[in-house]
Amino acid sequence: DGTLLATAQDGRFPHVRLWDWASGRCIAMLRASATPPSKAEGSAAPKDKPVIAMAFDPEDAGFMAVTRGRRSNYVACSWQLERSAPKQPIECTLKARHTLECDVRCLEHSPFGPQQFVTCGAENIRFWRIKDGHLHSRPVALGPHAENTFTAIAFESVYADDPQGRRVFFG
Repeated sequence: DGTLLATAQDGRFPHVRLWDWASGRCIAMLRASATPPSKAEGSAAPKDKPVIAMAFDPEDAGFMAVTRGRRSNYVACSWQLERSAPKQPIECTLKARHTLECDVRCLEHSPFGPQQFVTCGAENIRFWRIKDGHLHSRPVALGPHAENTFTAIAFESVYADDPQGRRVFFG
């Protein structure tokens, strides 16, 4: 709804912080990989990798972040954000967590529907949706562009007189 700002930090246990834009207060903190260290690991746990990308889903008050995992893979986490009243803390419920085998450089919410995101990276573009607590993806057939590394995503505005004119641009 335009009232939140998200920041990510690097370190042993990276976090995403959600801030109230107007007041500048931190109102929620999410563990970026959504996997707490085990008791055996404790403070000696290996350093998690930083958050690579994150995006809000304005249609269903959701938020998604992608981080590097401990084994050089990627981890995507999606949360439902709920606030009982304005200026109150946000309750964050993990909706889905998925280990990705594809490279991710950018993540954006897809305006094509709620709980849909798009990622891109080295040699891949994927459309994601969250359904029944799971992340599902569909890769884009890249043809002659299969060896490219994609680093940015942009959606063209949809005009009322051309509802089928939705396009996605990658760079």
